[in-house]
Amino acid sequence: MFLSQQQWRKEGLFCLISDDGTILAGNNYDGTTLSLASDDTGWETYQGKRYLMATRYVASLNATAVIGMPPSLYEAGLLAVQRAICLYLIVGVLGCVLISVCMTLEDMNSLRPMLDTLDESDLASRKVLNEIFLRNVNSQHKLAQELEHSRSELEHGKMEILLRTGSVSQESLQQLTDTVQLKAYNFLLLIPSLQENAECSLKEELRTVVVSEQIRQIYGQRFYVQATADDLILMILTQETDEAEELREMCFRTEQLYDALHLTTPLILSDPFEKMEQLSDIYWKARNVAAYADPTQKICYLGNSSAQRGTTVNATNAARLREYLLSGCTEEAVSLLSELFSVDNLDPENFKQDFYTAGGILLNTAERVCCPDIAYLCSYDSKLTARQMLSRLQDCCVEICNHVQFLKHSHNDALQKNILDWLAQNFQNPEINAAMTAEQFKISKKYLSQFLKEQTGKSYTEYVEELRLDHAMKLLRTTDLNITDIAEQCGFSTANTFYKAFRRKYQLSPSAVRKGDN
Repeated sequence: MFLSQQQWRKEGLFCLISDDGTILAGNNYDGTTLSLASDDTGWETYQGKRYLMATRYVASLNATAVIGMPPSLYEAGLLAVQRAICLYLIVGVLGCVLISVCMTLEDMNSLRPMLDTLDESDLASRKVLNEIFLRNVNSQHKLAQELEHSRSELEHGKMEILLRTGSVSQESLQQLTDTVQLKAYNFLLLIPSLQENAECSLKEELRTVVVSEQIRQIYGQRFYVQATADDLILMILTQETDEAEELREMCFRTEQLYDALHLTTPLILSDPFEKMEQLSDIYWKARNVAAYADPTQKICYLGNSSAQRGTTVNATNAARLREYLLSGCTEEAVSLLSELFSVDNLDPENFKQDFYTAGGILLNTAERVCCPDIAYLCSYDSKLTARQMLSRLQDCCVEICNHVQFLKHSHNDALQKNILDWLAQNFQNPEINAAMTAEQFKISKKYLSQFLKEQTGKSYTEYVEELRLDHAMKLLRTTDLNITDIAEQCGFSTANTFYKAFRRKYQLSPSAVRKGDN
């Protein structure tokens, strides 16, 4: 294919050989023999020259055809093939490159407007991105501040619950302990409302901030501060030891705080406590003492060691007293005070301390139920005897309980009227029930049933049924409506139910009433 006929004739070998190897015909024939296997290919030597022989048996001639290619022709052919392959590869690669370049140029042409636009807006884009980045940074900073504020608010909320109820989860209690960082000796300092001090000109929103700064300057860093819901400020001081020198130093600094804040009512400082669980009891005692503390003192020291006290006005008995007062149980409240104050065996100082505690409970309860004109009964008067002072506290109990009972009766009268009026307007509705009525007045179903029983002597079901039967009797006597229509108009679900209820109350059937048998 790649060699000329002249080259083959000049250098190649063509011949036919018989079975015994005799050359029958061919170019370069010299009458010699050539022994080759039929249908074979390989290098052979003929007349001193090497040939690449290829044989093929020809049946029609009964001879074997031989083609021999000298190395020169073989190499020339191979070189030609290689050149052709290289040419084809080069052409293919160039074609692929050309196609790729064309496609790239086409894509670039389509992207050029966008690239030009980006170049023109590059500065503006960078400015916008910078603004977005700055806004994001500011937003994250603001979010971090809000999260920190929320965490602080959550801690203060947990502290408020602990102070008022004395009950929080173990997890919350541990979190508060960690926040306050209690030491071996911890003291509660109650700072009265600054609004009650005439000499104080602080604005409400700056109150806690100013107080905290004054505390920091006077006490250093060993404190925890919280503003309570009732405008008092709670402070917890901590110490590693109870050395007398440290205690004197703390009292001295507390007096400095009194002067710095220009207070006109004393600060309340407790004895040391160990656990957060004790804080609620101490807090309420401090509040009660603060309500009647001697205004000439800078510091009122609140003892919390029940072993040194002559009475038992502790948290348990304080809760009992509040419960009796809020329930209007006059006899029980007066009797409890008699048990708590054994006046014949009281130490004067112990009695004074317990008087303040009990008086604070009475005053707080009176404020809660809006009972007027009892403060004078809870004020301490050193000119009176202990028995006279106890009598004043008991009189105060009577006043509070009488007021609570009055409120109960007033509330009950109004509630009774509203419930009965509503039932009178809606008894014809067969779907009304105790649950629906209770929901109407935002009370429980159980309370509604008990209340109606107390006020009317009848259960809810009995009262509604009576309204329906009374109306049915009126319709039977004044109208010509049939029995079924009357039952429906009176709120009975079926005529049969109406018949049974009517006969149960009047011992007559509706038909008998219609006939005049009644």
